[in-house]
Amino acid sequence: MTSRIRLGGTFVGTFMMVSGSTGLRSTVYDLGDRLEIEERDHWMITRRRIPLRDVVLMTQHRFRRISLAVATLIPAAMFLIITLVVSQGENTMIALTVFAIISSPFLCLSLYLLLVPILEIQIQSRRVTAHMRFGLRAARGAAIFSDLKNRVQTAQALS
Repeated sequence: MTSRIRLGGTFVGTFMMVSGSTGLRSTVYDLGDRLEIEERDHWMITRRRIPLRDVVLMTQHRFRRISLAVATLIPAAMFLIITLVVSQGENTMIALTVFAIISSPFLCLSLYLLLVPILEIQIQSRRVTAHMRFGLRAARGAAIFSDLKNRVQTAQALS
């Protein structure tokens, strides 16, 4: 049995309207001379393999989740508006503190989504596509990409 090394994965729930699925998760494993993609859609598991010699295209790009950041700013803005309305009265320090504490996670999340880009790696063969996304581990993702690129070039030169 070949040992499987987990390279990365992605939660593909954002493609719900296209795929018709709300819980599709994808994980990519390294099996030495090939990659294995395991997709889990609730209770159904699908495994597909990409031999390194059959890789047609490898891409890496960065993107930011701006629409999700804007969506998290909406509740933060609501609570901050409530804080400003409450601050017009007298002896409102407790209310100001409570609403500021409630809005702070939304602000922190939206700042994280705006400032930290996601590194996405796509590996395509003729029939199969593997997706891997790296948020805070972008350096690890770049190292995996360069390692896979070298291994693919070597495997294709030998075949």
